[in-house]
Amino acid sequence: MSAITIRNLPESVHAGLRGLAAARGQSVEAFVRNTLAEAVQSTAAEGKSTKVTGMSEAGFPWNAPKTAPPELWGALKGSVHIPPGTDLTAPLDEVWEAAT
Repeated sequence: MSAITIRNLPESVHAGLRGLAAARGQSVEAFVRNTLAEAVQSTAAEGKSTKVTGMSEAGFPWNAPKTAPPELWGALKGSVHIPPGTDLTAPLDEVWEAAT
């Protein structure tokens, strides 16, 4: 059985893990083990590769294939629509007069 050690884990994160584990009636170790297993299984079920050989190859948007732009992500994804023909360089306010 493999083992990992996580160093420099902030106390607030560890306290949060203890709370989540207690809510499920589990130890922190069991909670983290189950959470990691669920993450790997759901990734495999979606057909995504779970092979990571180093931190530089983790699944972040900036490591997306160079052939396509990275997909938008985050809380604001899909919340902005810019109509075709909009000039994003046009000034939004009145022109300020030059100081004399």
